Amino acid sequence: MIRVALRGVRAHLVRFVLSVLAVTLGVAFVTGAFAFRSMLSSTFDDIIATTLVGDAYVRGSEPAPDAPTQGGSGSTGFGSPRTPIPLDLVDDVQAVDGVARAAADVAGTVVLVGADGTAVITTGPRARPSP
Repeated sequence: MIRVALRGVRAHLVRFVLSVLAVTLGVAFVTGAFAFRSMLSSTFDDIIATTLVGDAYVRGSEPAPDAPTQGGSGSTGFGSPRTPIPLDLVDDVQAVDGVARAAADVAGTVVLVGADGTAVITTGPRARPSP
C-alpha cells in the first residue's frame, strides 16, 4: 500500500508539492489571523486600562436635562452626560486629605465664531470658485 502511494507521489510530484504548499499557506494564514486578533485585543485592553486611571471621579449629581440617555431605558451610566460642576471645585477636591492629584476635564461641543460674528462651519473640503 505504501509502495502504491509513493509511486503516485513520484508520478505526480508537482501536484503533491503544490498540495503541501497550499495546506502550509492555509495553516499559516489562519495562524496569522488568530495572532493578529490576539494582538489587537491586547492593544485595545491596554488602551482602555490606561485611559481611566483615576481612583475617583467627581461629576454632576443629575443627568443633563437636554442630553440623550445612553444604554436605553433611562440609563445614566459612567459616560452619560451630567449637569456641569464649577471648575474651581478642583481646588476643593485637591485640598481633601489623601488626594494626590486632582484635574479638571472639560468636554462638550465647541462652535468657532468668525470675526464677523457668524459660526464657522465646515462640512468637508472647500469648493473651488468657478473660473
